Amino acid sequence: MNKTVKLSVIIIVVALLYMTVVLTACQGSTATQTGTISDITKGYFAGVEGASSVTINLDDYVNANGTSVTYSAQSDNVDIATVSVDGATLTVSLQGAEGNTFITVFVYSNGKKSFSLSFGLTAKVYERVACIGDSLTYGHSWHNQSYPVYLQEILGDAVEVKNFGVNGSAVTNRNETNYRLKYDTLKEYADSLTFQPDIVVVMLGSNDGYNWTGSAPTFEQEYTKLLNSYLESGVEQIVMLTSPPTLKNNAFNIPDEVLSGQICPRQRAIAIQFGLPLVDVRAAFEALDSFDSLYRTGDGVHFSVEGAQFVAQLVADKLIKL
Repeated sequence: MNKTVKLSVIIIVVALLYMTVVLTACQGSTATQTGTISDITKGYFAGVEGASSVTINLDDYVNANGTSVTYSAQSDNVDIATVSVDGATLTVSLQGAEGNTFITVFVYSNGKKSFSLSFGLTAKVYERVACIGDSLTYGHSWHNQSYPVYLQEILGDAVEVKNFGVNGSAVTNRNETNYRLKYDTLKEYADSLTFQPDIVVVMLGSNDGYNWTGSAPTFEQEYTKLLNSYLESGVEQIVMLTSPPTLKNNAFNIPDEVLSGQICPRQRAIAIQFGLPLVDVRAAFEALDSFDSLYRTGDGVHFSVEGAQFVAQLVADKLIKL
């Protein structure tokens, strides 16, 4: 994803999956290395609020051969990680900074330095991705099968994806007196700002098609206002999604001709106006021989598991290129 990584929850990636042994020519020492530290964390370990640690049993990597073995350790960059040794337990703790460090463990046999074990660590951070939108984002009645769920699975542990979708929400108030789901008036909108995302993925507009006559006069103005509110909050990137097509005779009476002829063209134009990357979900659906299976049976608007996974992959492919 974003090559300039800035986020708040820290992870450590094992950069070198092997140990480098430095012999010290100590006559009479009988401790030997028994293996390589190749699976310290199985790839990642994560912590919250800028702190994270992992413990390693050093005896698993040293054969004492009946002698008394002790250990000490050091980090060459304590801004990245500090180390401590208690008996045979090595603890490596991140300090919240981003960068590289080299950890060296010294092995003493009968009080004499026998050899050292060394490995490199790279401290990185999560990217936060906020997905905002209507029920196509929330997941309608199937929140645990929403496209953000599958997006998290695709992107993995280096990214935190959070779903701020709201069923029934729209860009505008649709000129309806009793409509209370204009997105930037909702708690989820405020929560998405509090989340302090680096990237915001926006898929809003389908519900504005219910009463396009009422939505049309303010659609572009309100969409622009919403995007600016995220940019002004410090969001590094916004990715826009066009509204997907709806099936004929869908259960929610959203006219597809309004989406195709009015809403999607405006979404594309706004993306160009702001210079934002666009995921043309509609075009991707229409490029398939048939996209009926991407919707829940008898629904025609909301995604099936296959549909949610399809959209998640479209978004992931775009984010990975940023």
